[in-house]
Amino acid sequence: MKRVFALILALALVFSLSMTAFAEDGVTYPVGEGSITITNATIGQKYNVYKLFDASVSEDNEGISYKIDENNQFFAVLFGSDGTQDNPYFSYDPDYGDVAKKSNVDNGEVIAYLRTILGAEPDENGSYVPTHNYDTAAPEQVAASDTVKFDNLPFGYYMVTSNMGAAVTITSTTPDAEVIDKNQKPAGDFKKEVAAAYSTDGEPSDWQKENTANIGDKITYKVSFKATNYGGDERIQYYQIHDVKGDGLSIDFSSFKVTVGGDPLDKGYYLTLDSTLPAPEKPQIGNWTGDRDDAQWYVVHKSANEFRVTIPWLEDHWITDVRSTDGVASFKVNYNENAAFLYTSPSDVEITYCGAANYNATIGGGTNTNLLNTAEASWTFEGDTGTVYSTEDTVHTNIYGIGVLKDDEHDRTKNLKDAKFELYKSYNSETNECSGMVNVIPTTVQGVYIIDSEDTYGAGINGNTPNTARAVYADKLEDYLGTAEQKGEVITQVNGKLVILGLEKGTYYLKETKAPNGYNSLSKPVEIKVGEGVTGFSIFADANGVVADIQQAEGGYSRVIYQVTNANIHNSRGRELPSTGGEGTMMMITIGTMVALCFAVLLITHKKMSVYKDF
Repeated sequence: MKRVFALILALALVFSLSMTAFAEDGVTYPVGEGSITITNATIGQKYNVYKLFDASVSEDNEGISYKIDENNQFFAVLFGSDGTQDNPYFSYDPDYGDVAKKSNVDNGEVIAYLRTILGAEPDENGSYVPTHNYDTAAPEQVAASDTVKFDNLPFGYYMVTSNMGAAVTITSTTPDAEVIDKNQKPAGDFKKEVAAAYSTDGEPSDWQKENTANIGDKITYKVSFKATNYGGDERIQYYQIHDVKGDGLSIDFSSFKVTVGGDPLDKGYYLTLDSTLPAPEKPQIGNWTGDRDDAQWYVVHKSANEFRVTIPWLEDHWITDVRSTDGVASFKVNYNENAAFLYTSPSDVEITYCGAANYNATIGGGTNTNLLNTAEASWTFEGDTGTVYSTEDTVHTNIYGIGVLKDDEHDRTKNLKDAKFELYKSYNSETNECSGMVNVIPTTVQGVYIIDSEDTYGAGINGNTPNTARAVYADKLEDYLGTAEQKGEVITQVNGKLVILGLEKGTYYLKETKAPNGYNSLSKPVEIKVGEGVTGFSIFADANGVVADIQQAEGGYSRVIYQVTNANIHNSRGRELPSTGGEGTMMMITIGTMVALCFAVLLITHKKMSVYKDF
């Protein structure tokens, strides 16, 4: 995070013993040039020095005085244009030009006041932004390494600035002063993200604050921040990421990867605070062997839904166990005295790991779910003097479902049971063929199905018990699958309804494979945009999951509401075709019979007339 010219202050007393300049009461003061070296500098940041006062020291280096004259660019700001303006922090002697800090103010007050000298005001992030332009005592430098040096500086009382924010403290009073840049902010730019897309090689290609997934799909998380060696004037001992997940997620503890400054740290180690928690096959995370003190970072499994990633920031560390009076274990990171920093400051830290959604994942999307994953960073100072936390950041995963109501096209109050469907991901309108069937298994409620997690990432998670649909609904599989390993058939029940849970957002196609008796099958699959138009879909079921076609709870049936994308599918009744014994045939028989009778009457009459003629 780049902050524009936030003021960093330091009191730099830079001396040498080569020249003379001031004479007061017959005493000669040596003056000269020295340097200010800034260590722990931030690469890429801009550094400037401003000389507030001139300075001189006695020959034995024990005495020091500061002076200012009317030509100093800060003179009018401090003491008014004529030198008579009272300053609450510094006294000024117009006869000799001497400046001294007043006795009733402390150093912290002086440093806070000096921020205002450059017209600096805190911005919304707490950084100090100079609002006035003053001449620098030396050309601006951009840090190319963690050390910045300003040479050939006259004796003086200097302010050191950068565009980071907070204070730099100078403690040296030698000609070549060394400044530790303590303005860097530990865990700056902290953020947590989740992969919203993957490239063809399976690597995350788009990081966002939310994503969508099927139950059992791989979900990849990333935590990133800028780590520094100091927090104020305290040395950082170690960094720690605190991660809390919803109970709809499982984490693969063998999937963790950590990089610092772009370099992978390939020695991770799994620790647990609870012996009942499952662990990976081996505690070493990565392709290495060794004990836990050789690790570069640690995953600490604190509870079922909480874990930490600890990164030691000093050399020569080792881990010791601590067990509290109630039997809860913890781990302590230890260091040798004056251990050196392991990494340059600042360094970009990145942590990635994978997980999957469980069978109990909240359906319907939105942030109020058990699919949230929240993280924050902390850093502990050397000597365990305290732990400070960053602002937490949260991501979430959206998982959806489909609710289908099958009814009579001409009588919408008549719900149709025994309609059979299959759900597909793709449809070719030219061939009228579907592909990519979604495999499901039944749940404990009739007509409610869930994505089958067999052969998915979630089924193989290592280090956390995956609550897969296969494990939870195992007693339903034999009747449903029969001899098939996987199956996608779903059937409407007596209420004309079915539900499919655990889908990622997208377009799906519901193909009717068998219509209810007496109804025509649909000629084309029904397109459903899952994740859009999510509303409540009600089913009434008893304690055994048996459903009823009712509109309100009664007779032991309770309402179950699913937040899903609704689809109302209508079937038309089949029309009876002409057949033997039909209305047309009977009419022909009747007409034929009448013709035959008429012919018989005519024949008899004709014969009688012939007899009468013969007599």
